[in-house]
Amino acid sequence: MWWCVGVGLWALFPSQGMAQPVLEHQEVTEHHAPWDPGKRVVIRHSYGAVRLRAVEEGTTVSVRAHHQLAGMTRQAIQAYLHAFRINVQAFDDRVEVVTIRPPGEHKLLNQTTVDLDVVVPAEVLVDLSTRFGDLDVQGVGELKATAPFGAISVRNVAGNVTLEGKHGKVQIHDVRGDVRVTHSLGDVEVTRVEGSLVARNQFAQIRAHGIRGRAVVENRSGPITLVNLSGGAEVTCQHAQVAVSRVTGDLQVTNRDESVAVADVQGTVVVVNANGPVKARDINGDLKVDSRFGTVEVSQVRGKLTVEHSNGELSVRNVKGPAVLTNSHGLVQVDGVEGDCRIRNEFGAVTVRMVLGRLDVLNAWGLVQADLPPGGVRPAGSAKPAALAAPKNGETEATPEDAPAWYLETNHNNVILGVPSGTGCTLSVEANSGLIDAQFPLMKQRVGSKEAAHGDVQGGGMKVDVKVDLGMAQIQKRPAGSTGRQRK
Repeated sequence: MWWCVGVGLWALFPSQGMAQPVLEHQEVTEHHAPWDPGKRVVIRHSYGAVRLRAVEEGTTVSVRAHHQLAGMTRQAIQAYLHAFRINVQAFDDRVEVVTIRPPGEHKLLNQTTVDLDVVVPAEVLVDLSTRFGDLDVQGVGELKATAPFGAISVRNVAGNVTLEGKHGKVQIHDVRGDVRVTHSLGDVEVTRVEGSLVARNQFAQIRAHGIRGRAVVENRSGPITLVNLSGGAEVTCQHAQVAVSRVTGDLQVTNRDESVAVADVQGTVVVVNANGPVKARDINGDLKVDSRFGTVEVSQVRGKLTVEHSNGELSVRNVKGPAVLTNSHGLVQVDGVEGDCRIRNEFGAVTVRMVLGRLDVLNAWGLVQADLPPGGVRPAGSAKPAALAAPKNGETEATPEDAPAWYLETNHNNVILGVPSGTGCTLSVEANSGLIDAQFPLMKQRVGSKEAAHGDVQGGGMKVDVKVDLGMAQIQKRPAGSTGRQRK
């Protein structure tokens, strides 16, 4: 059964589990107010979606309200409609759109939704809040909005965007100003922002792409994915994965649990992760990693590399500048460092190949295996190497000028030094309570439990010192032109 009253439409439907059928009513009302340049638009709404559009050269704020009500009696619906108000008014500095719901519980009504279609001038600043309902905004001059229960979609904004949400997905695209988002229980997606980005979430993911200004992103238990950032970024997460790539500017990432992946950064990078793997590649600047549990993989760094790690494998490949590496309870693998390299490890092996600068390795309870690069070390200059200047075992003085180009030390394990054919060095080896096994002729001497050996290998050259406590020092031949691959 249908009734039509003015622009309203009535319908009667049977209700399940109820003796009385449900009556539905829909109607549309329109409201207008004049707008002058410089005025902002303020919208306050409660139950229902808001669809906001902007038109060029507009002089009016127009509201089209879609009323959707359902209840047990026609009288209850009519009483609610009679008391419901939509005020669209012009003031000196603003135009207000306010919906006012009748007080009370309205127990005879099942639905009291009002969706708003609002049209404003294109250059206007909009201040909007709604309690329950989706928000869809396009083309305004600037937006400040609060929508705690509903999806939010914002597109083509000429100025800044500030959003506060709670439940529902947030999508923001094509903003020529700054963006600031605070959310908690829904995904946040931001693309193509000319200004800066500040995004905070708690229990869902954050994705951002194409941010020209600096990005500051925080999340608690949702993954973060950032791509194509032109102003650097600061990223903080606690219990989820973080992936950042294609960044121009400095980048800082702090995570507590889960993985961190960083790639293609033109600037300085700092990564702090308490419990999870770290991967960093293609860093055109300095890289510093502080990690506790999990693997660390680093490749293609064109600045200085500093890693403080523990309880996991550390792998380093193709570093242009110096490298300072510290680990414990995990393997350290180095494959290609053009500058100086300093390595400290405990309870894990150290393997080194293609270090072209000075090398200083100190290990405890772990194997040290390193091959000289073909042609020997090529120090960057005559100054003390920055990578080796840090003290070892509590030392306070910097590395002296006559320090060896390579220094390898371990205890309770072995040192294996590989020397390619045609590469010379001046070698000094010391083994306390251990043995020396050399495939080259060396002058040996044993006094008590201490054995020492020295000599010029293949014509002499760079100075190499090897020290072993409670283990074996092995000096092995490598084929001509060897790149330093370790023998199994």
